[in-house]
Amino acid sequence: METSQIIADLTSQEAEGVRRGGWFVITNSQNERIIKPLIPYLPVIASKAQGLKLGGGFAPNSRFGEYAIKVIEHYSKNNGCSCSLFPTIGLDLNPEKEYNNIAVLKTVKIEDKWIDYYLVNCNKCGQLFKVFERMGHWVFYEWKRLD
Repeated sequence: METSQIIADLTSQEAEGVRRGGWFVITNSQNERIIKPLIPYLPVIASKAQGLKLGGGFAPNSRFGEYAIKVIEHYSKNNGCSCSLFPTIGLDLNPEKEYNNIAVLKTVKIEDKWIDYYLVNCNKCGQLFKVFERMGHWVFYEWKRLD
């Protein structure tokens, strides 16, 4: 997705656009070639995302815009590896998917049926995470940094 399309989606104030643009930023949160060009647009993205009501019930669709802003802000401040954001933006990040430069080291199951958690490490900095798979109205993930 082009930078101009990401910006258009994130500033659209419509659920589908914000979700699409936000998800793209979130799933590419460790790809600085994609994120850094968004930094100059952070003020306008943040102002357009403020206070949006985009539906979504238990998991508001506005989270996609909010999480995208956190990713862009992180790069604007150059605060180390962006994997540090996973505990706050990882609700929808399935560690088994191919994004965000992580590797699943181990999958722990309950009664050999249900996934309890994944042991994951960041391929960029080596940080370890325990990622719990949770079920509610949808499958979501709780990322915990292991120190």
